Amino acid sequence: MSLSNQLESSKDTIQKSLFIGKARWERLVEKVSQAERTQVTDFKDEQILTFLVCAAYAFAESLGVDRLSRLLSNGRVPSEQIWFEVLPYPTRQHEGNTNLDLAFGSISLRPYSKGGIQLLADDNTAICFCECKWLSDISLGVSNDIHRNQMARVIENALLFADASGNFADAVVFTLVTPAVFKNRAQFSRHYQYKWNDYQNSELLTADFRSCGLELRGDLPKPSSRLSSLELNWVSYEELVLGAPPSPLQKEVYEFFKNLAVVEFPGG
Repeated sequence: MSLSNQLESSKDTIQKSLFIGKARWERLVEKVSQAERTQVTDFKDEQILTFLVCAAYAFAESLGVDRLSRLLSNGRVPSEQIWFEVLPYPTRQHEGNTNLDLAFGSISLRPYSKGGIQLLADDNTAICFCECKWLSDISLGVSNDIHRNQMARVIENALLFADASGNFADAVVFTLVTPAVFKNRAQFSRHYQYKWNDYQNSELLTADFRSCGLELRGDLPKPSSRLSSLELNWVSYEELVLGAPPSPLQKEVYEFFKNLAVVEFPGG
């Protein structure tokens, strides 16, 4: 059975654990089917590749969701749901919703929104926000601030992610997801590699927060005041594909990734 057919036959099981926000199931599966028909060997659509990883874990329901969340958060964030292509509320004035690739943890839907999320009102809250990159780099600037970089923006959104009463998460993890070749390469070719190194120093991350020309929304605190709750993590797509619970779907996802030249699975 093809990967796209397996996705369709497992749709009900997968969607119990995988919340799809902005994206549409039918369009995602059609892109997988098209890639299979053309036997593409240089597939570059990071949204689809991220979706396939999520589906492989969601197929195992609660076991898979918890495993994926803990892999992406270095064990810090349990989760009952995979949140894919969702929209946390913006932290800055005159800035639109951040399009978030993946999120886990203490999260609920924001009322009267389509794909909008907010912090779950609870004790001991923990969240993980992920920025996924295949061959593309982090985007630079928004319409009203040409210096705003995507990684700093997502980290700031995670730090200031709040519930309806304005309470923030107790534990915050930002995770970068890329092919292993970019994670392990000593010579940098992507802007996010430089920023990842920079942000190990909290003063450099704070400087990027401060350089944003847009005012914080409402009475939000400076994001730098929340840095004690933050952990940064970097995980490869290969680690995620290999870490999924064994299943026929996981096997097909592995084979799909294996056909991509950039992937570095053990054993070639």
